[in-house]
Amino acid sequence: MEKKSKGCFQKMLCFALAVIMCLSIMPGTVTEAASSYVYLDSLKPASMKQYTGNMGDSFIYAIGKHKDTKGTVDVNGKSYKHGLEAWIARWNYTAEKSWAYSTYNLNQKYKNLTGKTVVLKSYNTSNFNTTLYFYGDGKLLKKIKMTPSSAKHSFNVNVAGVKKLKVYVKDNTAVSGGTSFGLTDCKLYKAAPPKQPTVNDISIKSGTITGITSKNVTVYIKIGTTTYSGKSNAQGKYTIKTEKIKDKTTLKIWAANKYKMKSSTNTVFVKVVKK
Repeated sequence: MEKKSKGCFQKMLCFALAVIMCLSIMPGTVTEAASSYVYLDSLKPASMKQYTGNMGDSFIYAIGKHKDTKGTVDVNGKSYKHGLEAWIARWNYTAEKSWAYSTYNLNQKYKNLTGKTVVLKSYNTSNFNTTLYFYGDGKLLKKIKMTPSSAKHSFNVNVAGVKKLKVYVKDNTAVSGGTSFGLTDCKLYKAAPPKQPTVNDISIKSGTITGITSKNVTVYIKIGTTTYSGKSNAQGKYTIKTEKIKDKTTLKIWAANKYKMKSSTNTVFVKVVKK
């Protein structure tokens, strides 16, 4: 009986330890995933502008946070905690083309923006023709046309290298009655520059340089006024062929990813050691 009790106790102890390990791992996984992005509505607009017609109260703002907000619930009854509300105001008795925009300082910290468009409960949910525009530093990145029959869209906008993002909603045709558009669950995914390339070997005679940096990035090597480039592989290893390298040559080596983010530069002075 004593041996059986001891065996049961050991099994229970192992099970308890397994549960504790799972609980300790799960929060870390969730935190890590959440730290890879921020919600766009967490950023305060750097500037805002709107149509000032008969109503004059159009706006794009954090959903549910504007003093004149029209709500956080879409026409299907779903509620949203994160996103933007684009309230496009129009006079109830006169057809008008309305618009509004807000800009946000991204400061080249992010690589892409994802989210969905929906129609929130408002005055006019069945008669509008409106376009959503995303601009990065004045350049059009994406546009989405929204009509009653095609208002729900998923979007993924490349914002790599963007300093200032402009979210602009504009009517294409004049209608009456304001419409409230939801740009829901807008997530800005953070970008990180590549690691500074290290140099493992330099072949003077063949002009071959090998080293390690982040995986799948472009590596640049500048010798004098000439710049050579090559790609790192899935392990971050790179091999670049240059001209024959002379004694007392300075190499400037850096890497850049597809989001246009650059690593710091590694400066290497080549000195031939004569035996």
